Parts: sequence; C-alpha cells; structure tokens
Amino acid sequence: MKDIGYVKNVTAFYRKKIDQIINNNERYSHASLGHFRFDFEPDPDKTFNRRYSDYFLHERETGITSKSPKSVGKPIGKVTEVGYNYITINTREKFNNGDGLCFFMPDGKLNGFSVQQSENNRVFTSESINIKIDTLVYRNLDLGFNKLLAASENARFIDIDLHFKETENGFSLNAATTNGLYQAESSIEIEKNPARDEKKANETVEQQLRKTGATSFVVNELEIEWGSVWFIPIGELNRLRREALEKLSDLLGSKFQKAEKELQINSEPYFKDKLDYHANVSNLLSQKFWKRHGVSEIDDAFELSVSTKGQVLMTTKLCLRFEAGACPIHQRGGKKEYPTKLQLADKTFVLEYDCKECVMKILVP
Repeated sequence: MKDIGYVKNVTAFYRKKIDQIINNNERYSHASLGHFRFDFEPDPDKTFNRRYSDYFLHERETGITSKSPKSVGKPIGKVTEVGYNYITINTREKFNNGDGLCFFMPDGKLNGFSVQQSENNRVFTSESINIKIDTLVYRNLDLGFNKLLAASENARFIDIDLHFKETENGFSLNAATTNGLYQAESSIEIEKNPARDEKKANETVEQQLRKTGATSFVVNELEIEWGSVWFIPIGELNRLRREALEKLSDLLGSKFQKAEKELQINSEPYFKDKLDYHANVSNLLSQKFWKRHGVSEIDDAFELSVSTKGQVLMTTKLCLRFEAGACPIHQRGGKKEYPTKLQLADKTFVLEYDCKECVMKILVP
C-alpha cells in the first residue's frame, strides 16, 4: 500500500505540472481525451523520500547529500514551547493521532516520536521529548494524507455532452465527447404518461442522466428536449444512460490504434573499435551486436572480469571534496581536509577526483 500511495502521489504531482505547461502554451495540446482530477493535493514531501535534487542540472550546488538515510518528511514549523510529554509548534498544520514527527538533534542525529494526541498546534506523546525551542520539526508520516491516497481511485475523466430528447415512441440519449469527435446514442420505447409534478420530473431526468458511476465520464452539458413533460421511471432513465455510455466507451476503445514501428536492423559503424568493461558486455547477444557495428576488441563486463583492481565502480557528479568545502576549482579550498576513501563493512574503496571533468570516481582497491 505504501508503494501504491507513493506512485499515486508523485505521478499526480508531475501530471499537474505537465497540465500547467500545456494549458499555458498554445504550442502544446493533450495527446488524448480527458482531464485529471484528484481527491488530494499531491505533495512529494509527504511520502517516503531522502530529499530531492536536480543533480547539477543547472549548476553545482552544495549540501546535496542527505543528513539521514531515513525519510525526514516535510518541515512543518519550529518549536515554541516544550513540556514533559508535549511540544507546541508554530504551524498551521493539522495533526492526526499516529502521525510521525521528527527533528535533528544538535549532534546531527535524527530523532522522533509518534503523536498520541493533539490540541491545535500542541502535540502530545507517551514519553518525554528531548528537544529545544526553535528546533525545526518535520512530519515524516501523515496518516490523514495516506488515507486520502488509499481512497483515491480513478483520476482520469473524459468530459461529455448529453442530449436527451423525445422520440415518436419513447426517448433517446446522445452522448458525445465535448470536442464532438465521438458520439453514441441509445433509445427506449415506453408508454408516455404526463408527469403529475413537472418540476420534479425535470429534476429527476437531470439527476439520473448526470450520474456516471464508476465510469471515466463526467457530464459537462445536458440538454433536455421534449414537447411535454412526461413521467419516466428511474429504472428506464438509468438504462438509457447506461447503454449510451457503454456504447461511447466501446467506440473510444475501438478507435484506439497502437502505433507500431518495425525495427530496422543496421550495421552502422560505432565510433570506437575497442570497448572496455564500461560497456557492460556480459553475453553473446551483446557481443554479436557490437561486432556487427565494427567493434573488434570487447572486454568482459565488470562482474565477469578476472581482475577488478583499480577499475572504476562509479563515476558521479556528486563530489565529496566539494561537499567538504575543499574544491580547488569552485571553492578555492586550499588545504582543507576531504575524504580519499569510502568504507563499506570490511571493504575500503578509493576516491579519485577528476577536477578537469568535474567528477568523482570510486575505484576498487
């Protein structure tokens, strides 16, 4: 459930960003019918994350490494009062029993607690809280938000216009997409009896035909056209609407054509005639591919290599020398200390800084 909620939240966040771009630029248009409507306001900070970064897309920035491998969540405010088992936070956020709050201790370690009770911006827990005034508090578990995510289902809807009219032997309903490209119609034949309460009869037709249930349709406009106001059983109205929407749904499904393009195999020469382990060639099919493109010497992938000493495990723009404030290019770090090795369990990896390419390399010792 946690993973599903994360996907919903992040996907909805980017969906809204894309829609904003499309709606504010005449050069762009939606590739398909419909619009998206969410039962929640997407916020990536409210689901598990270890911070976000554009990863030097625009310029090199400091502080890209996270203070903790745990999810810190969203900042909600600073502490203004501390009691034995409660704190008061300068925030407008509402809390739920069971929410998770956390904060960084003066030594940089992450600490936290579960909310047992709340009164406005004061939260209580079952134990004493070791926290100081002005400490920034984060919420890394928002139960109210998670419930909204779990309950949210269909988010993509197609706007349609309905035209209800009287026929010689009954009534018909035309359902069409608002752009007018697709439409379907259903009809019923029933005995016509004048309505005793014309206002109520009109309201019933309006209410029943606008119901779309679990479908992806949303009624934009409904036109009712009849000479006299007739009494129509609710069951007949529902059948009329259901059949029209089913026909329109089937029509839209039949119009979908999956674009397929045949793969054209070629032998265009590669710009290198030798590949080392960076190419990750680990099977015969991969070897055949590169040989077809003119590569004559192919080394095995890293995991197949007999000797890996001195090989580069990773090349990254994230530079620990820069993080330490000792970069000779961007920070004029001088003699500041910076890491030259990484320790992982019983393994020690060598760090190599390529300042010309502005990258850090992690090597096998």
